[in-house]
Amino acid sequence: MKRLFVVLLLAAIPSNVIGQDGDSPAEEPIDEITVYGEKSLILLETELKLAQQSMFEVFNSVNTTESFKVKCDYRTRLETRRRYLDCVPNFMNGLRARLGSGVTVVRNGRDDPVAMPPHVKKMNDLFWAEMARLVTENPELRSEFLRLEAINAALEAERQKRRGR
Repeated sequence: MKRLFVVLLLAAIPSNVIGQDGDSPAEEPIDEITVYGEKSLILLETELKLAQQSMFEVFNSVNTTESFKVKCDYRTRLETRRRYLDCVPNFMNGLRARLGSGVTVVRNGRDDPVAMPPHVKKMNDLFWAEMARLVTENPELRSEFLRLEAINAALEAERQKRRGR
């Protein structure tokens, strides 16, 4: 009687639910899924911040000039709640105290510089020259720098892809 019930049950199940061999369900078509990348923008941004902190920690450990030591802090802009990572060398702290926190370090032309006094511009140029020297001389710092650049490139590529460019 039980065997007859199982046979009748199997006969009553529609054939599209049971595969041809009877042991696996047939695949149903799925909706189209758009994949933007292996990692989300938020994850890439977080990795970038962690890589920046890590690189500057290594930089601080090999750098011997106190005014070039970099301190990273999370800050919040007044017009938004979104926090950003702000990494600033010591020589900029005095200038920021006098002119406000809008003063930025010029990163090889990537940031719009605030009009800096000549002595601060000179320190900024010396800072990046020291960074370049230490990156070429120290394998650990070079590795951290290259990792930071790779994450930054992946983030920018993902942003461009989402913008449709």
